[in-house]
Parts: sequence; structure tokens; C-alpha cells
Amino acid sequence: MSNNQKKEFLGFILIILILSPFIYISQYSFPSYDDYNFANLYNKLGFIKTQLMWYFEWSGRYTSSAIIGFMHPMNYGYSGLFFYFVPSIVIILGLVISLFRFISELFPTAEKYQKLFFLAGILFTYLYIMPSPVQGFYWLVGAWIYMLATITALEFSILLIKLNDKYTKRRLAFALIFAVILPGMCEIIDILFISTYFLVLFLTFLKKQSISKVNILVFIVFLIFTGVAFGAPGNSVRAQTVVNSGLASKNLLLIMIETVKIGFKYMFKWTFLSPMLILFVFSSPILNHLKGDFKSLIDSKFSLLILSFSVLFIVFLSIFPVLWSSGIAPDRIYNPIALFYLISLIFTLYFWSKLIFKKFDFQLSSSSIIVISIFLFFYTIIGRNNFSRILIELKSGMAKNYALEMRSQYQLCKDNPRRNIVFTPVINRPNTIFINDLHCDSTHWENQSFSVFHGVSSARTNDVNSPCSENR
Repeated sequence: MSNNQKKEFLGFILIILILSPFIYISQYSFPSYDDYNFANLYNKLGFIKTQLMWYFEWSGRYTSSAIIGFMHPMNYGYSGLFFYFVPSIVIILGLVISLFRFISELFPTAEKYQKLFFLAGILFTYLYIMPSPVQGFYWLVGAWIYMLATITALEFSILLIKLNDKYTKRRLAFALIFAVILPGMCEIIDILFISTYFLVLFLTFLKKQSISKVNILVFIVFLIFTGVAFGAPGNSVRAQTVVNSGLASKNLLLIMIETVKIGFKYMFKWTFLSPMLILFVFSSPILNHLKGDFKSLIDSKFSLLILSFSVLFIVFLSIFPVLWSSGIAPDRIYNPIALFYLISLIFTLYFWSKLIFKKFDFQLSSSSIIVISIFLFFYTIIGRNNFSRILIELKSGMAKNYALEMRSQYQLCKDNPRRNIVFTPVINRPNTIFINDLHCDSTHWENQSFSVFHGVSSARTNDVNSPCSENR
């Protein structure tokens, strides 16, 4: 085995070690929240009517709704409950494959082991800082809206890079298909992608004083279907529902201030309270292999300042509409923003280093990489992060016991069809895979969705500490 092959093997081992806890705990995940609602509507209305209902009455995510309609395990019967975790594993592996393909496209001259080490560093840091694994991987409706859209955006980026390297009609056709599909997956990914695409086109124009007709065509199609997604009647219905609930504020100044506060809070956490800066040093061997045409876009202090401020602006731009429309910004929207920020920050630091130090070609030896990897391992065990939480939830038996509680609930429903069911609140609540329990109010929409799917008259918890009318 050659020296490079040994390094590649080490890279594979690192990636397997990083992914193992996230894949292993997925077997204990179970449906929650919108899962039952989507399944009930699909089983009641069928595929076509369900898509029309979502578009006209709730959301413009036409692609995500179609994917959920085809692929959600619960759409195909009760047995889907026990295969619920399988798509989570597919999503995790899909993210890994797309990230590696994206890295390979950005660093074409790098050795394979360098790409694997860089991938390991990206995965480790991202999974460490990921705001909500449960809403990113283990709650399927959230995974198919946010994480699958992230994977699609990565694949679209790869295709655009290839298309700019060498034009073919086939690549253009696929790019146009992606330009139709991606806007209908997730608004946040749409904003991140279209803003980044515009930034690259703008920097290209500054450099060459022109933009190719192919890029203009793809960008226009993307804009048109972004309008189709954002202009869906269902978005207005949802916005009005939120306004009527009293959650959303229409004070523009207040929302802008809150957006900046939240944005900087998360960016501080992701930069300084995580291994982000260690990753930058860790990834130094591969950064000098960055694709030449991307290097040429950042050829002055002016273009570097544009890049730096654009990264901050895009983060704020992604948070603002969510706060404006709903009054809250759930952690699932920060999952894709965190990955965008992580990758963008690495490149921004690289260009600043090149500017400040003139020549940034610092190289790490294999032994140094091993030492850093060992340090990061203990860093995760000691710190409070997603890795340490998963290990605690697996070692303590919390995740396994949570799965047993859920199976017990399902069996109780199966044994008592068309009855009123009262559950003891879930005791084991693993942060990694648990979203929420049923409510003590059987008329709550989540409880009603659960009841319809399981064929019982009603279902609720007997939590006496909650202010439910049934317990008064």
C-alpha cells in the first residue's frame, strides 16, 4: 500500500467515525409533528389533490411536497412507522456524497486523500455546530424540505461549475431542470443559492466585463420559478394565519434589529465556540488547490471586501424573511445557513490570508493531522455539542427507551381502535431525535393528526402540569 493510499484509508476511517453516531441513533427515530398531517392528507386526497392543496392553501414548496408525497414511509401504511429511519440514513449519506463531489469540483488538482481529509473536517465541524440534527435528519418532513434542498443546491452548484468549464446541451438541460426544481424545495435554500449565484456572476462581470448567455438564461429561469414558489397563494394563507395568531410583528425596524442580533449570535457561536478556526488550519493543504477561475475572481482588496460583506449580508437576508413572516426562526432554518457560512468563511479566511501573508502555502504533515484529529476527538467528548449529546443518549439508553415508549403508544392504539386514548407523557426525550410529545388537549391539530392516522377517536397526554381545558 502506497503512502497516499494509507492517507486515503485514514481519511475514510475519520469520515466513518464522524458519521457513525449519527447513523446509529437514527434507528430510534419516530414520526412527529407534520408527519401525520402529510400522511393523512395523502391517504385522503391522493397525490395530485394533495399537491394542489399545499400550493393553494399553505406553501409554495411544490418540489418538496411532491417528494414527500412519493417517498414518505407513512404514506404506504402503518408499517412505514418502523421504516421511518431509513430515509434519514439516505439523507446523511447523500449529504456526504454531494459534499465530496462539490469539494472535488472546487479542488480538481488536489490528491484524493486531501479531499477526504477536507471532507472529514467539514463534516466534523458542521455536525458539531448543526443547530438541530432532529430537524435536519431525523424528522422526515423537515429533512426533505431543508436538508434535501441543501443536497440539491450542492449538486446544482457542481453542474454549474461543469457547465462553465465546458458547455454541452445536456448540461444546460439539466441546469434548467435544477433551476425549476430547487426554488420549489425550500425558501431559505432558494435565498442562499440565488444570492450566491448572483454574487459569483457579479464578481465575474467585474473581472471580465461580461456574463455568458448560458448563465443569464439559467439565472432568469431560476428567478421565474422562484416567483412561482414565493407567489404561491398558500404562502399568503400561511402568513395570514401566523399574523392572526399574534406571533409575527410587522415592525420593520424591530425585525431588522432582531435579525442582526440573531445573525451575529449564531455566527459568533459557529466561528469561535466550535472547531471552525481549527478546521481552517486543518484544511490548509487543500486550499491552494482551489480552482483557478475562482481564485481569479478575488484578485483585489475591493473584490475581497465584496465577498466578505456578501457572506454576512446573505446570512441576514436568509433570517429576515422568516422573522418577518412568522415572528420566530426555528433551528431548522439555521441548518443550511450554518453550512453556507462554514464553507464561505473558510474561503473568505483563505483569501484574507493570501492578502495579508502574501503567500499562504502552509502544509500539515500526516502526523500533525493525526494529532489534530485526536485533539478534536477529546474536544468533542468534553464539550457540549451534538457528538457528546448523541453518545450520552446512546450510552444512557435514553434513545432506545424512547423508541420503546413510542412502540408502546402505537400498540395501545392498535389494541384500542376508535377509542379515546390517554398517554403518559414521554419520559425519555433524546434531544437528537425527539421533537415534541402529544399535547394534553385532544383537539390540538397534532393530536388530531395522530388520532386519524392510528384510527382512534382521540389521543392526548395526561400531563396535569399543562393548562389544558380537559384537566381543569
